[in-house]
Amino acid sequence: YKRLVPGYEAPVYVCWGQRNRSALIRIPRFSQGREQATRAELRCPDPSNNPYLALAVMLEAGLDGIKRGIMPPDPVEENVYEFNKDELAYRNIATLPGSLSEAIEELKKDKVMEQALGSHTYQIYIHSKMAEWDEYRIQVTEWEHKKYFETT
Repeated sequence: YKRLVPGYEAPVYVCWGQRNRSALIRIPRFSQGREQATRAELRCPDPSNNPYLALAVMLEAGLDGIKRGIMPPDPVEENVYEFNKDELAYRNIATLPGSLSEAIEELKKDKVMEQALGSHTYQIYIHSKMAEWDEYRIQVTEWEHKKYFETT
């Protein structure tokens, strides 16, 4: 989650565009009449992810959108990193969770993820990530030592 910071390479804003590198999803070179040749880039997965779980979840999310007839909003071609909070709110652009803790809370509400992983795997995954978050949050880093302890 430390790479998911506005203004860096990894996108944090939930929107799509064709040429927009600040968008979470890019659909480059979409052409009317050539829909079968369209490709999509989901730009948020971290290289350390489990590709089997990530692909299962992405496929389930796409199928859920198709089943429910969800239409995407208009594309955003401007650099979203330059938007202020008012512009983001006006365009209804959300952000990805900023920490593992926030992501776990979102995951607990996500029935599509549970469907994709199966209830058993879903519960184990949540438990595993909560343990990971607890292990991470109690670490005292070198930055904290330098910031909060006196040095001579």
